[in-house]
Amino acid sequence: MRDQLEETLEAEQHAAQATAIRTSTLRDRLIELSDRARPVAIHTASDIHTGVIAGVGVDYLVLATGRGSRLLSLHHVIGCEETR
Repeated sequence: MRDQLEETLEAEQHAAQATAIRTSTLRDRLIELSDRARPVAIHTASDIHTGVIAGVGVDYLVLATGRGSRLLSLHHVIGCEETR
């Protein structure tokens, strides 16, 4: 019985995580990356910006780089990745 309950709980957690990923916005994902405080690469149509996300606003993000901080409009972000 305990094994069944653990399997059910694990399946429900997996389903909840999958739903959260499917319904999250780019801003939600950037906030998650900010919480991790790890290096990222932010892709725009014209460039790739690297650094650590210092903050995420309603329509922008602040990227801390080795030379200061950079403010990027979320409207220009086409992708992001954790670079470790």
